[in-house]
Amino acid sequence: MSFPKLAEYYTVDQQQMIEVDRLMIEELGINLFQMMENAGSTVARIIRAKYLAGNSNGTVNVVAGPGGNGGGALVAGRRLAAIGMSVNVCLSRPESELSPVALHQLNALRSSGTVVVSDDVDAEALVSVDGIIGYSLVGEPRGRSAALIDQLNGLDAPVVSVDVPSGFSVAEQGLMSHHVIADATATLAANKVGLDTTEVSAAVGELYLCDIAVPSALLDRVTGQKLALKQFGDGDIVRIS
Repeated sequence: MSFPKLAEYYTVDQQQMIEVDRLMIEELGINLFQMMENAGSTVARIIRAKYLAGNSNGTVNVVAGPGGNGGGALVAGRRLAAIGMSVNVCLSRPESELSPVALHQLNALRSSGTVVVSDDVDAEALVSVDGIIGYSLVGEPRGRSAALIDQLNGLDAPVVSVDVPSGFSVAEQGLMSHHVIADATATLAANKVGLDTTEVSAAVGELYLCDIAVPSALLDRVTGQKLALKQFGDGDIVRIS
């Protein structure tokens, strides 16, 4: 399956995306759980379309950080568990340090199928979901996060990153020395500044833009672009590279 290509799209920086998230919650009443569900659903659909070819017998690695990025990855894992896949979860922080939304998603995933939480990625997994660090990254990934990035980069099977490859800094519009090399990246709501450049294309892989129900009027307001773009007129997943 292929996804429609998009020539024009919104691009946001780190502070603009923070403002988008705030307005979605405070003005539109769309909470983090709803946005996370939309995000994880589209990630799972990309994985099924591009890398599973109808196969639901096998394992997927879900490598998750403690915040919203990790929560989206865990939702993707739950969606894949629901079709019969086994899920190997690797956390960059102890469960006690997960945000409430990420912990909720982990517990929901545990109730959805064959799920184990382990220290290491499964080298035999058919595909891996990278949800270690999202658009809020400042500085180099360190410690457990850096170790999990190395593990993902050591796999032969595809890696799909949620929003940005872990180790891509939206604030600096470039890659840190420690970063995931993804086969595909499912960026959410709007392109993140620097993500669609040739300089980082090898780490981003195929770049998809995914609808999490952010209205174009809100993106116009936050970015000042006044484009009124219908980014998702052809579907809630579009390819922008």
